[in-house]
Amino acid sequence: MPQNEELSDDMLVDPEGRRLKVKKLDFLAESRVMRLLGDASTNQGYVMGYVFPAVSVREIDGEAFAVPSTQKELDAAIIRLGEKAAPLVLQKLLGVTPDDEVDAVKN
Repeated sequence: MPQNEELSDDMLVDPEGRRLKVKKLDFLAESRVMRLLGDASTNQGYVMGYVFPAVSVREIDGEAFAVPSTQKELDAAIIRLGEKAAPLVLQKLLGVTPDDEVDAVKN
């Protein structure tokens, strides 16, 4: 990716240099994912740290991905995203920037 290329508001570049398109789930898709999770849906750390970041990535380097509808697809989405990119996606979903975090620690 050229250094001067602007990213759209729904895009980010992860530590591996991949371009990720992030889209918050709509209400129905979110409910479907929660049903898929079953009892695991009560584990907020798992849902917010792994599941929602992974299912919110709809495209990586131009390759589109659907919202998972099976456990196998969910596992693949988590693996595809990876542990280094997941926090960045969560920040994007929450509208938090690294600068916001630094300011919060300072105060």
